[in-house]
Amino acid sequence: MGDSKYGDFEWNKEVKKKFHLNHQFLHAYRLTFVDPIGSMSYLKGKTVTSQLPEQLEKIQKELFS
Repeated sequence: MGDSKYGDFEWNKEVKKKFHLNHQFLHAYRLTFVDPIGSMSYLKGKTVTSQLPEQLEKIQKELFS
């Protein structure tokens, strides 16, 4: 959402107008480290999860619920 180069221009324009979103908005709910190398190897097999930021949660509820 908000990707001016690869995103849907018209949809991004609507989202910007309605939610005042002036930047690209990406969010990963879950990241799993399968085979990290070097100094990141301690993360092998670990999963990190994250809640949606409040602003994205509001947008998701209005647009997709």
